[in-house]
Parts: sequence; C-alpha cells; structure tokens
Amino acid sequence: IINTEWGAFGEHGELNDFHTPIDDEIDLSSINPGHQIFEKMVSGMYIGDIARLLIIKAGESGLLFNRKVPVALTQYGSFPTAMVSLSYEEDAFIPKFESTFGYLLDSLEYCTLATICDAVSRRSAGLCAAGLVAILKRIS
Repeated sequence: IINTEWGAFGEHGELNDFHTPIDDEIDLSSINPGHQIFEKMVSGMYIGDIARLLIIKAGESGLLFNRKVPVALTQYGSFPTAMVSLSYEEDAFIPKFESTFGYLLDSLEYCTLATICDAVSRRSAGLCAAGLVAILKRIS
C-alpha cells in the first residue's frame, strides 16, 4: 500500500497548465483555498461541483435550459459526483435530473450534460493516471 498524499500537488503552480477558471472557483469556495489543488481537480468530493459549474456555464451561454438555469442547480453540492456517474445511463439520469432539479431534459440537452460529465471524469482519470505513471517510474 502506498499513501501518495498527492492531494497537495499543484500548490506551487505545477498544475497551472491544466487548471481552469472553474478550478479557481472550486478552490476559492473551499475551506482551504490555495491548498490541496490536485485533490480538488480529481477527487469525488469535488467532481460533482466541477460538472455543476460547467453545466451552469453551458446554461448561461444558451446550450442548456433555454438560458434559464434551474435554481436548485445553483446550490453548492446540488449535483453530487453520483450524478456524474449516473450520466452514463440516459434512462436513469433524465428522470433523476427532473426529480432533483424540476427540469425535463430533451435528448440534445442530455447529450450535452453527459458530454460535460464525461469530460470532467476523463480529466480526473487522466490526471490520476499521470500521477500513477510518475510513481511507477520512481519504483522501477
């Protein structure tokens, strides 16, 4: 077992090339701004809110919700990481989204949301994979 304690990675700018304005927003609204940067970019504790903020931006730009973002979606923590995972199952996600946020997604909106969730998940997985590769290179 290796306890990487890599959550603090990025506190000195190492992740700036991968850091986005959404990451800044997540960091500033956290209980420890400026710390645990890597963790905030990859951890299940934050992935839902990263996706939520991107979904809100898509709504505000007219890609979703006819520019009327559901009020419930604007609340921190309202789009948990479990919803990101559920987005891979259209038949389960659409009714759950409607019951949670009071908005029935059409198929194009679902595809947009699912694409956002997939991008957030893939970024997290890619960053974790890069960290694991670095560890494996050190071991060999």
